[in-house]
Amino acid sequence: MLPVTTEIASNNAVCLQTYGELSTLLDPTPKLQVRAIQTLDELRQLHTIDADAYQDCSISFESFQRWWTRYPSGNTVVFLGNEIIASIGLWPISPQQSDAFIEGEIQESDFEPMPQEECEDNPQHNWYASGIVLKKHLRGNLKNNPIKMLLERAIGEWFDSRRVAYPLRVLALAEYIEGENLLNRFNFMKIRDKANLPDGCDIYEVQVRSEDEVKNLLKSRHVW
Repeated sequence: MLPVTTEIASNNAVCLQTYGELSTLLDPTPKLQVRAIQTLDELRQLHTIDADAYQDCSISFESFQRWWTRYPSGNTVVFLGNEIIASIGLWPISPQQSDAFIEGEIQESDFEPMPQEECEDNPQHNWYASGIVLKKHLRGNLKNNPIKMLLERAIGEWFDSRRVAYPLRVLALAEYIEGENLLNRFNFMKIRDKANLPDGCDIYEVQVRSEDEVKNLLKSRHVW
């Protein structure tokens, strides 16, 4: 016969295991997870969502893959189980690319993000924020919208990576009014009109002088 204490411990372990199994059965809802894209299959899934959201403004899968290969941390994604429901991209670009993009000499799909290993040694001053993507059933759904969680994690990990240098310039395109409203909320200013640009979208820009300035802005918008 087992000692009493050992028998109790054994019974407790069985109870805990049974409780865990019952909890899974009673609450099978997949949990939200926020992380970077890790596989080509995940990248394909994200591209499908992006193409659905942005239609003709979406870049090709080949460009998606090229960006991801050069800078694997670029896309921060919200998963519900194995399903991608939201994403945002933050990509390091050279000063030359920034200037050429603003002048309309290149378009979004022409970007060649700086290699991640280079950013580890040399933090970058110029970044491109690709559009926030949401699954169709979440668009306009304020109750279940994961945008706040997405922004908090993406921006937090971006800063923690120490690949960002100041003064900082971030560029973005505004394909739709929702994107324009979000950019305005974070102090982005329109600097080029879509009529003169190959992507057919307005270019927005925000410049900040220090990490503290960014944190103050984000805190004022309740995402830090």
